[in-house]
Amino acid sequence: MIYLFLDTKWGVLPFIEINGEVLGQSLAIGRYLARKYNLAGETPIEEAHADELVDSLGDLRPHMRPIFMEQDEVKKGELKKEFVDNHAKPFLAKLVTVKEKNGGTWMVGKNVTWADIHLSNGFEFIKFCSPDVLNEFPALKELQHSVFSIPQIKKWIETRPKTIM
Repeated sequence: MIYLFLDTKWGVLPFIEINGEVLGQSLAIGRYLARKYNLAGETPIEEAHADELVDSLGDLRPHMRPIFMEQDEVKKGELKKEFVDNHAKPFLAKLVTVKEKNGGTWMVGKNVTWADIHLSNGFEFIKFCSPDVLNEFPALKELQHSVFSIPQIKKWIETRPKTIM
């Protein structure tokens, strides 16, 4: 079914329709799909930690917005550097600590969760600002490689429409 932008539940995208029910907001959709496809975590505390990690990426969003809004390429470059140095790198360092505490391939528990997928996707924006930044965080580079090597995700990456990032 095709909807007009203003006819969406919240007046914005994204949304998903499930058996006639419209669900909006990207993180609500993500949580729903994570639970439906067993990617939320194995226990309630794992689910909470996965949600915590997903939500933590949102803390970077206010610092990303000016980069997209800036038209001057020189200023945009300065904003990217400031974002990476002052916000992204400290965030990535915290993620390394979480991953090391978990002691495995994934951020939470022993299996992939939606947090691993969401963070790996988020790393793409950080790499858009500084392509080699994950070289400074090998545990996160390994995480992203593990996520992007999941057959279904790998196939999507290979066949998806090309975008700016």
